[in-house]
Amino acid sequence: MVNGKSIVITAYGHKKVIDKIAVSIFDDFRQGEENAKIYCSNINKLLLRDDEWVNARLITDNVPIHLHNFLPLHFSEMIPMFADKAIQKIMREITNDTWAKAIKDERDEVKNKIYRNMTKNACKMFIDDMELMGAVSFEDARKAQDDIMAVAKHLLYCGEIVSPFPETVVNVDWKN
Repeated sequence: MVNGKSIVITAYGHKKVIDKIAVSIFDDFRQGEENAKIYCSNINKLLLRDDEWVNARLITDNVPIHLHNFLPLHFSEMIPMFADKAIQKIMREITNDTWAKAIKDERDEVKNKIYRNMTKNACKMFIDDMELMGAVSFEDARKAQDDIMAVAKHLLYCGEIVSPFPETVVNVDWKN
């Protein structure tokens, strides 16, 4: 909230392209921040055509807005894009069990990205454990992937890892 206003940025697009960006200002005279949160929640639940998407975020601080954070990216698309150092940092924050659930049924490109960031012995043990764990439900795999992506986004936000995307930043200074 800035100067009695809540600000929401909404990005609209298709595939991995941002087509439009809208800025909405909610007056905090009557629960503006709460209304802004409800607006974001409702916008983010919209189901659009196959390759179209929309993403709304409440801006709470005077911080740079990285436009790639608005793109609807999934685990299997993001993991191969990260540098090995970033993968290693993310791996230290997540249990092997969570990683195993997340990648068990993924394509080889994703698995190999994880395997090559382990020592040979650790990798062998990890693969053996993953084989012994049996089938992983879609819900469990998705939960594990979401947990990993949440950690990755946190590390990106804190500057602990580098974004795999070219920097597209909009500097927002609401004080001026």
